[in-house]
Amino acid sequence: MNFVRFRLKDKILYGVLEDGTVQPIQGSIYADYSLLPVKYSLNDIKLLAPCEPSKILCVGLNYRDHAEEMNLQIPKWPVIFMKPSTSVIGPEEEIVYPNSFVKRLDYEAELAVVIKEKT
Repeated sequence: MNFVRFRLKDKILYGVLEDGTVQPIQGSIYADYSLLPVKYSLNDIKLLAPCEPSKILCVGLNYRDHAEEMNLQIPKWPVIFMKPSTSVIGPEEEIVYPNSFVKRLDYEAELAVVIKEKT
């Protein structure tokens, strides 16, 4: 099941993406919810970032291979840093960065998984 956050006109909603359509939910994706009896085509909505974090805490250089490929010394302790909440973007959104960062822009795949016992 793929939960999505999306904009429909002036409303921001959560829904379930399946077969190219999004069916809005009523309730919370983290608790009890029900599917509403309507589906929207992806052409009729704008997919948004999956969440709106208040802060993003990161652990850097915690993978030896990544540190070595960047020619960085392996730290004794993990490097902790923060990113602005605006760094989370949705599908098809542009990555905005200052021109001075062009030579330093890096990328990584990030994965978040939410597992909840079905009640």
